[in-house]
Amino acid sequence: MRPEFQLDVSSDIFDLFFNGVSGYRSQYLSDPDEGQKQNSHLLLRISDKLLVYSNGKHTKHSMSEFSLLQALRCSSAKIWIRENVDKFDHELIEDIAVPVWHTEAVAAIQAYREHHRPDPPAQEKAICGIRAPLVKAGDQGRVS
Repeated sequence: MRPEFQLDVSSDIFDLFFNGVSGYRSQYLSDPDEGQKQNSHLLLRISDKLLVYSNGKHTKHSMSEFSLLQALRCSSAKIWIRENVDKFDHELIEDIAVPVWHTEAVAAIQAYREHHRPDPPAQEKAICGIRAPLVKAGDQGRVS
């Protein structure tokens, strides 16, 4: 099982955290190993607060405190934004200048214009990757 927490954050913190030059996503971009290291470090720093928060909460699946801590320490545990987008358009909006993502996004958009799926399918992620995620009213950061 993978526990999931939703956290409310201010738009300023959200923007700095996810889109800043030295922010969370940039750590992964500059070096995936460093990004994973920073992710693990941050989860370790907040895990006690997540345990306190989860104590006594009614959830779909119950986990012991030990299991919850183990899950938060797994390499698959991550902090990320809510990814279920209400409307996904295939428009090129380049907020973040990452040349390799730009190339992949353009290829994906061209594939959709030609009425077929991008190949490889991961190209589609680049369309969202070069967009700066912004927090809107009711949106939340996600720790899972």
